[in-house]
Amino acid sequence: GVIFLMFSLGLEFSFRKLLRVGGSASITAVFEVSAMIALGFFVGSFLGWSTSDSLFLGAMLSISSTTVILKALEERGLKSRRFAEVIFAVLIVEDLLAVLILVAIASISNLGGFSAAVLAGAAAKLALVVGTWVLVGYFVVPRFIRYVGKLRSAEMLTVISVGFCLALVVLATSFGYSAALGAFIMGSILAESTESHRIEEAIAPLRDLFLAIF
Repeated sequence: GVIFLMFSLGLEFSFRKLLRVGGSASITAVFEVSAMIALGFFVGSFLGWSTSDSLFLGAMLSISSTTVILKALEERGLKSRRFAEVIFAVLIVEDLLAVLILVAIASISNLGGFSAAVLAGAAAKLALVVGTWVLVGYFVVPRFIRYVGKLRSAEMLTVISVGFCLALVVLATSFGYSAALGAFIMGSILAESTESHRIEEAIAPLRDLFLAIF
C-alpha cells in the first residue's frame, strides 16, 4: 500500500515541480528535523535519560510519516494546492535526512561517539546512489515507456511500469534506504514521460486495493 501510494504520488510530482520548491523545502526540512532532535534530546535529558536514549527520542520525533500525511491531504482534496507541493518536498527531504540520522545513531551506538567521517561517507554515498538513479532513469526510462505506449497495450504498460517501480524499491532497500523513497523516485521519473497519465489511471485500482489493506 505504501509503495503504490508513493509511486502514484511520484507520477503527479515530477522533478520539475520538486525543484521549483526544493530550496525552501530543504531549508524547512533541515530546520524542522534539527529542532525536533533538539527538543527530543531536551525532554529525554529532563526525564533523566542517558545521552544516547535522548538522541534516539529526538530522532524518532524528527521524521514525519510521509504516507499518513499525504493520504490525509489526498482525502481532503488538498493535494493539488501550492502548499501541498512544499509539504511533499519537505517530506522527501526528511526521508533522505532519515538515512543520515540512522547512520549517525548507529555510529554513536557502535563506536560510542559521533563520527563525522562516517556521516560524510554516508552522505556522499546517498548523493551518488540517488543521483545515479535519477540521471539514468531520467534519460532512459521515459524513452522506453514512450515506446511501450505506442504499442497501445494497457496491460503491457501497467506491468512494465509496476516492474520498474518494484525494481527500484528492491534496489533502494538493498542499499538500506526506504522502499517508499525508491517508489517515489521511480514515479517522478515516469512522470517525465508522455504516458504518465495513462500509468496513473492504471495504477489507481492497485493503489486503492493495497491502501485499504494498509
